[in-house]
Formats: sequence, C-alpha cells, structure tokens
Amino acid sequence: MGWLGWLAWYAYSPTGRGPFPVEVHIEPGSAFKTVADQLHALGVVDHPLAFTLIARLSGQATQVKAGSYLFEAAVPPTALLRKLTQGEILLGKITFIEGWTFRQMREAIDRHPRLRHDTAALSDAELLAELGIEASHPEGLFFPDTYYFDIGSSDKALYLRAYHAMQQVLQ
Repeated sequence: MGWLGWLAWYAYSPTGRGPFPVEVHIEPGSAFKTVADQLHALGVVDHPLAFTLIARLSGQATQVKAGSYLFEAAVPPTALLRKLTQGEILLGKITFIEGWTFRQMREAIDRHPRLRHDTAALSDAELLAELGIEASHPEGLFFPDTYYFDIGSSDKALYLRAYHAMQQVLQ
C-alpha cells in the first residue's frame, strides 16, 4: 500500500491514544497546524502531519471553529474534522434560580470554574456601570433562567444576556 492508500486508510480509522476523555480549547485564529499539534500533544491524533494533509485536501483546514471540544474516545480523522468544522463545542451551563438575590447570582457566577471572571473584583455599582446599565440597585434586573455559554467566555457576557432577557420579558 502506497502513502496515498495509507492516508485514505488513516482518514477513516480511529486515531488517538488518549487517555480519554480529553478536553481541548481551540483559540480563535489558530492555524490548522497548531490545532493538529495541540491534538497530537493531548493524544487525540496519532499523526498530526497526516491529519493536516487530510484537512487541507478536503478543504476543511480553514473551517475549524474556535471553542472547547470534548473528545471521549478515539475516532477517525474525518469525524474529528466534522466536529471541529461544525463547531460541536462543549458548553458551560449555569442556572439562576427564581427568587435568588443578586448576591446569590454573583456568588454562583464567581464560583463557576468554566467562566472567565472579569467582573469579580467590581462592586455591584461598578458592575452595573461596566455593563452600561443605568440603575442604582441590581435587584430584579436579571432574568432567572438556565444559560449555556462557551467555556472560557466572560462573566460580563453572561450578565448582559440575563439583563437583556429580563428587559425582553418586561417589554
């Protein structure tokens, strides 16, 4: 079997040595070679050069979506590419319970390990100002619900989503 035959076989054969599950975060603007090397270092891909070649030959090397991904087992490079190009990212989840005080909401956000805590050091008044909300007190401004978010996203974006959701309900 020549190298082209091997490449075709590799494209559809499970790759990776694990240990699984493996969580990988792809930064925005990452070159595909960087992604392949990162997947190789974490045990998701056995042959990063072959994986890169398959991605380039299929036209998918420039279509990878940034975000956090969970790989639970060895899968073929074609399946890895599908996941990376369709953006099947791992999402974080947080629930704000109806009846919670704003302090309880902030504590839940500040404790969440999958959020970037950009506002943790701010007072309530500073947080409202940072969000562009003209109010003297935060109680009742944020909609209680379950929110999904990209892992590593800012807590500021989550506050804004909850605020805008409450504004829509009030209108």
